[in-house]
Amino acid sequence: MPLSSESRPLRSPAYIGYEQLPMCGVNVQLPSGLKPYPTQKLMMIKILTSLRNHLHALIESPTGSGKTLALLASSLAWLADYKRQRTESRDKCPVHRQNGAGNKRAAVAVSDSACAATEQKAVVEKENSETSNADGSTLPPDDNRESVSPDAFLNAEEEYDRDFLPETAGKRRATLNADASSSSGKRSRLSKEAEEVETGCSCMPRVRIYYGTRTHKQISQVVKEFGRLPYAGEIKHTILASREQSCINKKARASGDLTGYCKELHAPDGGGCSYHNALRPKYDKDYKMRNYLNNKAPAAWDIEDLVTALSAAAPSAMCPYFASNRVLNEDADIIFCPFNYLIDPIIRDASDMKLKNSVVILDEAHNVEDTCRDAASFAFSEKEICDALTNLRDTHQKTKDALSQTRLTSEGREVLSEFSEYYIVTVAFVEELQRWFKDVGSKVDIKATGAVKYTAILTWVDLNAALLYDGGDPRRVNLLFKDDSEEYKTLFTALSTLMGKNDKKDAEKEDELKGYRPAPATAVLIEKFYVFLKYYTTSNYNTTYRTFISIERNEPSMQRNNKRKSFEPSIQVRNADEWLSARSAPTGDYHPILPGYNVTVNLWCMSPAVSFLDAFHESRSVILASGTLCPTETFQTELGVDFKA
Repeated sequence: MPLSSESRPLRSPAYIGYEQLPMCGVNVQLPSGLKPYPTQKLMMIKILTSLRNHLHALIESPTGSGKTLALLASSLAWLADYKRQRTESRDKCPVHRQNGAGNKRAAVAVSDSACAATEQKAVVEKENSETSNADGSTLPPDDNRESVSPDAFLNAEEEYDRDFLPETAGKRRATLNADASSSSGKRSRLSKEAEEVETGCSCMPRVRIYYGTRTHKQISQVVKEFGRLPYAGEIKHTILASREQSCINKKARASGDLTGYCKELHAPDGGGCSYHNALRPKYDKDYKMRNYLNNKAPAAWDIEDLVTALSAAAPSAMCPYFASNRVLNEDADIIFCPFNYLIDPIIRDASDMKLKNSVVILDEAHNVEDTCRDAASFAFSEKEICDALTNLRDTHQKTKDALSQTRLTSEGREVLSEFSEYYIVTVAFVEELQRWFKDVGSKVDIKATGAVKYTAILTWVDLNAALLYDGGDPRRVNLLFKDDSEEYKTLFTALSTLMGKNDKKDAEKEDELKGYRPAPATAVLIEKFYVFLKYYTTSNYNTTYRTFISIERNEPSMQRNNKRKSFEPSIQVRNADEWLSARSAPTGDYHPILPGYNVTVNLWCMSPAVSFLDAFHESRSVILASGTLCPTETFQTELGVDFKA
């Protein structure tokens, strides 16, 4: 367990000495009296070389050899030097240097956005020309997607305002967030920004360090090592922690569904959370929160220190979850988080990761392949699909009923008419998804009656055939489409509109519209399928997928050991009975595959390269460190990346 804030000094005295080790043109600062081992020196040289030359690296170092300290010292030394060079480049920039003298903070903001966009304009053509082969390359193929998230142009203040609104509870997950599920969507957005910036900008792009560990518990140990270095307090940091680690609302913690309760509190009719509300207006900006923590927490605070400091805030305690994940994330130079925050596409987007031009360090990465496979694998249940279809049909009917009333304003009628049209599109899609599910589920041999479990495995050829519909029924929808297709654009527009537009008009009328929006679990279902399609239709990744069908008898008395993915809706596990009965089916014409049984279709990705390349193909450097990464050739092939350092 990390030391508590009471047993540690809040700020390290400025006069405490440190060792300075010149290395690769950078002065690496180490704790006073520490003499690095030869293996640590070699490790730091390798890391510095990688960061300077935009290379990826594999670092092998036995447990107890000071690996974590060497990773932090070298990467932070490089970052401190890079920040100095970046300041100089901004001062010399013919476009933005006039901002440097009078308003340092404004100049930094310009360099972080406009200058980054200008730099992106020059880089886009190079990135688009680089391709990736499935057997190992630097970048995955780019299909030049044009789709952009409807929230792509929100600034930080607007994101704060909308973070817990229902359309944003939908936004982070349920409006599909095309810029996260499609990295080239981000590229599209930045390219558009670049066109609005004057040419000739010579500012260097902002670089962040993302330090990933396998578990939340390991983060505390890494932060403890961070606190030994003189960079603590100078290099800004934050920790991306889950609500389980950081929520201080006792009622929410006692609810049994912390995430769901939190979102319900922040719904328009939820009453709000006093701890979240206490952040505004005094501590809702990164520099305001850091000024507060300067006197209340150690320089290298961990999540327990943050919880302690904000719980004791006067006149009211403040929310540590929102402070660390949103407020302090804005200006952090190094961000500590678990692997899945970086690799899982939906969690990554919900956490607002900015991996372009960033340095990514994955410590204890010997099992990162499993994390990558899991991130690109998806599970769908029969009840989940039927519940979503029921929700869409019921809400659509409610919308049509409202349109028949005469008391509607012209503006309200216009919005609900649009909703009704988009519900037709969305319902048709989920109906086809249900047909696909039943078609795949029917391939399981259930001749023997009374068995506890039936299973079947399909190849990608079988899966491809099930997804592709080429018949003549106009009511049927082809489920096999890319995210640059008309099918995608139409469905994306429909769902993003239903889950909440970004314009002010909808935000003001949320109280009127909340009853006409789909449930978040419905949107999550569609989002999962979208992310799967994005991977499945990229290059030849379809051959890496296998379909595992499980039909298991529902026995509430049995201990459930099923692990659900972290981004699956918690509503799915609130009820003990997850099986679909004929009575609970969405319509009378649908008959469950096998009443009394839980039916699940798992789409398993066999290649870790699929999600790894998607996550890090725009990163400056990716450094994987562990006690053993051998054989390195196999490791490189599995992840599809050329580790040259």
